[in-house]
Amino acid sequence: MRFRKWLPKYDRLASQFAAQHFGGWDGVLRLFTYMDRPKLTWDGDEEFPLDVYFVRKMANEYHGLERHAHQYYVTEQYEYAYHHWLMTASWRNENMRISNFTDDRHKAAIELDLRCAFYNEALHDWHWNRFSVRKTLPQAYHFGLRTEILQRKDIKANREIEEAVRKAIARNG
Repeated sequence: MRFRKWLPKYDRLASQFAAQHFGGWDGVLRLFTYMDRPKLTWDGDEEFPLDVYFVRKMANEYHGLERHAHQYYVTEQYEYAYHHWLMTASWRNENMRISNFTDDRHKAAIELDLRCAFYNEALHDWHWNRFSVRKTLPQAYHFGLRTEILQRKDIKANREIEEAVRKAIARNG
């Protein structure tokens, strides 16, 4: 697989989107905190690491952004989906850089996020600007996305939305 070159404009746009939706990257950290108590056991008198949550939390932010992105997608809020996919790609790219991950699996995850971002951007543009260069509705395969993967994610996103609605109704009852 030939990977897309990471462009600095992706980070700039992602930072703008983070400011718009969360007040900045700190807002992302506050929203997607890792709340579960770790069930780590330590032999003997070893000291706990400085932050015992770090290992289990590392990917929580970009997975949360990814869930939100797909929920926006299934509810046809393509512009917000585009924003969240690009933030996800940027967060993954930064995590990969900091952690010195160079494997194709991590690169492929970033590539998937970028493809989803550009697909949602095209959907948004097509819906709002029918006189654009693109005459027909963009299709997932135009962006190298496999429909069956998106359909599985659609089902999951719809379930998450339905569960959140059920909880809200029960709370406000």
